[in-house]
Amino acid sequence: MPIFYGALCFLLTSPVALLSVPRPRLSLLSTRSSLPPSFRTHRKSPGRSFPLSMTSADPEVTIEFLKELAEAGGALIRENIFKRGKSTKGKISAADLVTETDVAVEKLLISKIKEKFPAHKFLCEESATSDDKLTDEPTWIIDPIDGTANFVHTFPFASVSIGFSRGKEVKLGAVYNPVLNEMFTATKGGGAFLNGEKITVSGCTKLSESLVSTGFCCSLMRKLSSDSTTEAERKEVEARKEEILKYISVIMQEVHDIRRVGSAALDLCQVAMGRTDMYFEFGPHEWDVAAGSIILEEAGGFLCDLDGAPFDIAARRTLAAASKDLAMELVNKLAAGKCLRPFR
Repeated sequence: MPIFYGALCFLLTSPVALLSVPRPRLSLLSTRSSLPPSFRTHRKSPGRSFPLSMTSADPEVTIEFLKELAEAGGALIRENIFKRGKSTKGKISAADLVTETDVAVEKLLISKIKEKFPAHKFLCEESATSDDKLTDEPTWIIDPIDGTANFVHTFPFASVSIGFSRGKEVKLGAVYNPVLNEMFTATKGGGAFLNGEKITVSGCTKLSESLVSTGFCCSLMRKLSSDSTTEAERKEVEARKEEILKYISVIMQEVHDIRRVGSAALDLCQVAMGRTDMYFEFGPHEWDVAAGSIILEEAGGFLCDLDGAPFDIAARRTLAAASKDLAMELVNKLAAGKCLRPFR
């Protein structure tokens, strides 16, 4: 009973509370003069030029080009997000949504990239297959709309996420929320920026003082009510459900509060700029975390697997924190609560 009560309390915690947590840096939607100057500088237009240090991570690809791509995709999101009655279809369930805008943004970005770099590879959410793997080749890792359910429901946390990888290492990343006009960018060794202004993590070192975000796959849970779900699949989903309830119950006892924003890319960026202190999740794909991971690391954050092992973009287990001490405290709590097993 305590586990289910804890889960209920968590689910009733509105993600909109991210906008009103009593820390000055958390006020997102207002641009009134009462905002701290350090936050108001982040509201500058993403159209400003970037420091030269941000263009040297790759000999061919520049952060300016990623920014152009993100703005082009973001324009389509901004044009359609507040329209009602969007056409949707489910991928693995009725809750795992894809819209016409997802497809349109992905096609637009691929087309623009192929014009400049016809030999480059792609790993994109809407066109990916189970055989797609990240290789040493120059590769664009794209989520056209990270936060599709948010987009469908007009909740203003949907982003274009674009990462560029060479040698299986992400070299550049851009995450753009066109509704809030926030462009997060980073290059390897060049720092992380929000609308051209350098950002850093909060530096929080204790779970007891942290604001934590997480996520879980509602579409996977919906398979429990589907007639097409096999018995083997049902057992796997039931096990995953119990895991989710267990780790939420464990973490709720340790932190200031929990948020579920619904966009892994934006979750990573919130940690990168200090709005939250940590993000962890079982299940995100490469396109969910590629761009956000380099932004987090370049902002001074710590990234690893949920068992403390080095971060693997393909492992589908992500822990991003404002400090290594904070990350390791969560790792130890999850291990003690026996919350971990391989994600499939």
